[in-house]
Formats: sequence, C-alpha cells, structure tokens
Amino acid sequence: MSTWGYGMAARRFRILAALATYLRHFLALTASSLFWGGHDTGLASSRTVIFGGLPTAGPPHMLADWTEFEEYMNTLLRAGTIRSIKEVWWDARPHPDFGMIEIRMSDRVPALHEVGTPGALSRRLVHLFDSQVTEFAEDRFVRPGEGRYAGP
Repeated sequence: MSTWGYGMAARRFRILAALATYLRHFLALTASSLFWGGHDTGLASSRTVIFGGLPTAGPPHMLADWTEFEEYMNTLLRAGTIRSIKEVWWDARPHPDFGMIEIRMSDRVPALHEVGTPGALSRRLVHLFDSQVTEFAEDRFVRPGEGRYAGP
C-alpha cells in the first residue's frame, strides 16, 4: 500500500471520522434502491441493508492513523478475507492510491438535476472539517453498527 505524508494522513483520518457522522445524510440524498429481486422492500435503500451484512461493508472502522489502517488491511489480506483494499466496501474509506477519502455508501441519485448535491455537500464538509480538524473529539466517531438507517 502506498502511504500519505504523516501529517496529511493524520488529518485525513480525523476528517474521515467527522464525515462518518454525516453518512446518513448522504444516504438520505441518494436513497433509490426500493426494490430487491423485483419486490418492494419497504425500505428507501435496500442496498444499504444487503451490503451492511457483509463483513467488509458498513460504517468505516475508526482507526487511529494510517499505520493502524495498514495493519488492519494487511490482517484482512493475510487472512484471505480480501485480495485488495478495493474489496473493503466501507461507507467511507481512505483511498491509498489517490490520497483522498471516498464516500461510497450512496445509492444512485434519483434525478439528474440532483446529481451535484452529494458532491457539493461532501466538498463543503471536507473543507469545513479540514479547517476544524484539531477540534474533533473521539466521542464523535461512528462505531460499527451505529448511524445506519435504511428506513422509508
């Protein structure tokens, strides 16, 4: 895995923790998978529930820094759970090749005129969190199983 510079990696992990508290907002803006197998599920995002059952999906694991992230990924690789980081489908994750954070939980945006909204929100939040990165406290982290909502 490639690495970010130490200072930037630490900042990005704090930004990731802050973004994790807004993942439900991204889902609300993009929820559009009402059906599964041709049946109405009664959910706004059946994809969230289906993928949430996978061991490498769901809210991001809140790891302290890039070193801890690499150790976790290497453990998954050694165990044969994944063949590459591309098989980790956390709702948001650091991208090791591009030095950025990916928000991956969104369904398809239901209307063309709404496409820019999730992108604009993510960009604004990253800028906001980057300017406030030293103010984040550990208790704001989303832990696995928290912050997930797929209801109507």
